[in-house]
Amino acid sequence: MTKLLTTIAFATFAGLAASPLPVAEDGVRPCLDDWSVAGRIVRERALVPPKRIRKLARKAYPGELIKMALCKNGERHYYRLVIFEASGKLRTITIDAASPFDKGSPAK
Repeated sequence: MTKLLTTIAFATFAGLAASPLPVAEDGVRPCLDDWSVAGRIVRERALVPPKRIRKLARKAYPGELIKMALCKNGERHYYRLVIFEASGKLRTITIDAASPFDKGSPAK
């Protein structure tokens, strides 16, 4: 049974990793998972580094972090995380990239 769940999780992860991020109508990707590009944006905009976001997510959301991307909605940047929960479900969470630790920060 454990081997079957591991195989399913791996297949799901492989599908997520291979799937391209959506492209908006203007041709700009709203999310980046290429950290050579996203890292530059994090530094330029003084956003919270991904390493701190991973720690926050690990404490707040049990499970395995499968995928993380830096996204933009208007002028707001946020991280989109996909977590593989112990129950076998995938959970997508968004965390504000500028102030993820504020009480009013959207983290769902």
